Amino acid sequence: MLNVFTEKVFNETLHKDSNYTYPQGLPNLGNTCYMNSLLQALTGCPAFTTYIDRIWKHMKLDLDDSDSIVVFMLIKTLKDLKNGSLDAAENA
Repeated sequence: MLNVFTEKVFNETLHKDSNYTYPQGLPNLGNTCYMNSLLQALTGCPAFTTYIDRIWKHMKLDLDDSDSIVVFMLIKTLKDLKNGSLDAAENA
């Protein structure tokens, strides 16, 4: 049985993609640590981030539609976290 949490497997995974950046986290605002860990896990998943990138390319922001603004800001935050940008933490 392969233990995917061993240090050897973890290090081999990191060296495979030398351009990998660790997802940035958001500041904990009380009981937000669970949400933060979920966002970090999602932004560390290549399949999810590829999907988000495809949505971003085709997204059109409608400033009169509050749902559009929320989705835009969520995707922008996820992209910033994926790239290790401190902007996500500062704008949260």
